Amino acid sequence: MGKILEVDLSSGEIEELELEEHLYRDYIGGSALAARLLYERGDLEAGSLDPEALLIFMAGPLTGLGMSGSSSLTVAARSSLTGFYADASCEGNFGPEMKRCGYDGAIFKGKSKRPVYLNLDGEKAELEEAGDVWGKDTYEATDILKNKRGKNAKVIAVVTAAENGVLFGYVHNDYGHTMRHADMGTVMASKNLKAVVAHGKQKIAFKDEEAYKKVRDAFREAIDESVTMQALNALGTVANMEGMML
Repeated sequence: MGKILEVDLSSGEIEELELEEHLYRDYIGGSALAARLLYERGDLEAGSLDPEALLIFMAGPLTGLGMSGSSSLTVAARSSLTGFYADASCEGNFGPEMKRCGYDGAIFKGKSKRPVYLNLDGEKAELEEAGDVWGKDTYEATDILKNKRGKNAKVIAVVTAAENGVLFGYVHNDYGHTMRHADMGTVMASKNLKAVVAHGKQKIAFKDEEAYKKVRDAFREAIDESVTMQALNALGTVANMEGMML
């Protein structure tokens, strides 16, 4: 989409940033681009839970394009568990919806004085009070935010353990998708950021839509013929269990 947000939670200011094209080409994928931006724009002396530390949401180049397995979103920061760079990713609806709001990602810095959530509606980005969902589990918080913003809104929210400072707190994406790796929920909650809500209507543009469709269709055909994918479709990830025990 060519744009990301920079959200200063301390001041409440939100700025749109346009990334140079070479960054998208040199650091392909949400994880790679998040790592580059954290290194380039972050305070590398700041502790992971300090207000100066950055938290970055970043989608990949195929997110939202209908390619199987490509709806991924990455959340990245310095880990409070290790002190090093860490990220967590998951599939689900939020990444594509953020793209449809016009953004490839968001950089959060600072710390809000009170619990807030970021609302994206495709036309503007605003910080809203989140006192009514702070302390609530992610399913209840998601229900409340969807009631406020519309049933088609997509929600990312931190678990209550993260709010309470548990060092392995995680982030939940629209009920069933979880960013469990590292402690990105704890970093997010330390900024008094409970959730991000997205509900956009923009169409994601292609440079060459016909070429993309050919690649997508060939990929889907290969998936349909894959024995591994047939097993996963039938049994879920439990199909991996025997192989992992060997």
